Amino acid sequence: MTGFSGHTPGPWAVEDPMGFELSIVEGGKAPAEWRFIASLTLPGDGVEEPDADFPEQEIRANAALIAAAPDLLAERDTLLAALQAVRNECLPAGNDWGNSKIVRICDAAVAKVRAP
Repeated sequence: MTGFSGHTPGPWAVEDPMGFELSIVEGGKAPAEWRFIASLTLPGDGVEEPDADFPEQEIRANAALIAAAPDLLAERDTLLAALQAVRNECLPAGNDWGNSKIVRICDAAVAKVRAP
């Protein structure tokens, strides 16, 4: 339903294996089997100066949001399928479903993250 493909399938998880970097990895796997999706460096890693623009709490929240991406995409698909079922039951035939505001909002959200 999304037309969105090419990304690492979920679930994704946030791990902190070294104590100075949050890693977004394939979830549900042993550390030796992880494939790394992204990483975010925490302040005070001993190598780089801490970035005052991004406190640790915000970096951790960003990592959690990134890791939730596959789940959010799946929930968007579930929502659209439920809306399609409502349309089939309640709206007259020929209704321009693809132009509905809800569908446009969902499609616009996914379009922002499509791979170039």
